[in-house]
This record gives sequence, structure tokens and C-alpha cells, in this order.
Amino acid sequence: MAKAKKEAAEKEADEPKKRKDGRRAALYYMKPSIIQQVRAAARANDQKAWQFVEQAVIKALAERRRAIESLGKET
Repeated sequence: MAKAKKEAAEKEADEPKKRKDGRRAALYYMKPSIIQQVRAAARANDQKAWQFVEQAVIKALAERRRAIESLGKET
């Protein structure tokens, strides 16, 4: 019985924890000055740093998509 519990615990440790909202962890390296600015901006907006970064990435991707689409329309 102890062996089965140990195997189950090891299997659980290998699997990432699943969030109800479907988000997954991602690690990106940034300069310390940028990290400090992100934290300060997030605090100013009463957000967590990950929320601020997520919104910034969504906005940047939307702008990129619009720029790509506008290039296709010019030809």
C-alpha cells in the first residue's frame, strides 16, 4: 500500500498543477529594470504583475496582427 501511495505522489509531482482558468506557467527573462517597471505599473493599476504582463502581451499581439493585416491590404 505504501508503494502505491509513493507512486501516486511521484506521478502527481511530475504533472503540472492545472488551473481552472486554463492558464499555464511560462518563464521569460527580462532585465531587472523592466521587471521593476512592470511591478510598479501593476501596483499602480491594482493588478498582479502577471495580469499586467498578460494584458500588455495581448495588446502587442493585437497591434502586430493589425499591422500585418494592413500590409496585406496595401498590395
